[in-house]
Amino acid sequence: MIAYTIIWQPAAVAGWIRVRTRDPLLAKGVRDAVTALSDEPYPNDSAELGSRHLRRIRLDGVRILYRVDDADLAVEVLVVGQVPAA
Repeated sequence: MIAYTIIWQPAAVAGWIRVRTRDPLLAKGVRDAVTALSDEPYPNDSAELGSRHLRRIRLDGVRILYRVDDADLAVEVLVVGQVPAA
């Protein structure tokens, strides 16, 4: 299987740093979830957001928004942020 390249956008990096500041263990889980996208960019626990290529993963109160580029074999992490409380 061919691995996809992970590209972190600045907003996603900033969001991950905020998560890491509050909860280092959760930040490790987010990093691991993003790293796993390299091997499986369409995991079962992700949701489509208007198109097959724009997706979301929720992990313990954190939302990871990302876009998959199958032509260039890349996953672009757009946003990492806290899910608003209902």
